[in-house]
Amino acid sequence: MAELERQADEADPIASLHKMSTTAGISSGEYVAINLPAVFAALLGLATALAFLGLPFLAVGAGGIVCGVVALRQIHGSNGTQGGAALAWGGIVVSLALAGTVFYNHTQEQAALKRQQEQVNATIQTLGKYLSSEDYAAAYGLMAPELQQRVDPQTFVQAWKIRQEWRGPLRSVQGNDRFAVTKGAGTTVMYTKAIFRFGAPDKPFEVGYIVALRLGDDGWRVLDIPDVYPRQKPKR
Repeated sequence: MAELERQADEADPIASLHKMSTTAGISSGEYVAINLPAVFAALLGLATALAFLGLPFLAVGAGGIVCGVVALRQIHGSNGTQGGAALAWGGIVVSLALAGTVFYNHTQEQAALKRQQEQVNATIQTLGKYLSSEDYAAAYGLMAPELQQRVDPQTFVQAWKIRQEWRGPLRSVQGNDRFAVTKGAGTTVMYTKAIFRFGAPDKPFEVGYIVALRLGDDGWRVLDIPDVYPRQKPKR
């Protein structure tokens, strides 16, 4: 009977190839296919570095993790005919490491920005406190040197006295919690709209002025209030 089976195999090359395909990688160890999702996992893991350019690229890292998990499951169920577990694990680890670093940095930046916004609001409220109590010297001290060079103390005081003659006494100043930030050469400037409340407490008159504040070694200082201290146009 063994001779008949041997002769049948020799006469049927297709059957011989089928036997080789079902036993490849199991006993001979001559050929093990690299799992394709494992390759994708490794490539996507490296591409997760793009997340440093923008948070939407974190999706690349998520793809690397998914491909890595799929690859490990397929390799485990391949009965030894597929390899690439190292690539799959590498893709997962690199994706997690890069995505985690980017997310951590973003969280820290947002926390720092939140603190700066709170400081800006506090500076604006302090300005309102000084102006409403007519402590103009202290209010002028909150101005950045650039604004002080452009607006002298007398002009500074006169501008607020004129507005209170029109609209009643200044009661308070408060930010509107909307900010725009510009950074450059070690300088941070934040823009926001401050709400100035004039008049009687029961009938306040509110005016919104754009205020620019610059962060320096001595904290936040008012860099400009364009509606109150407009820049003079150069003479032609």
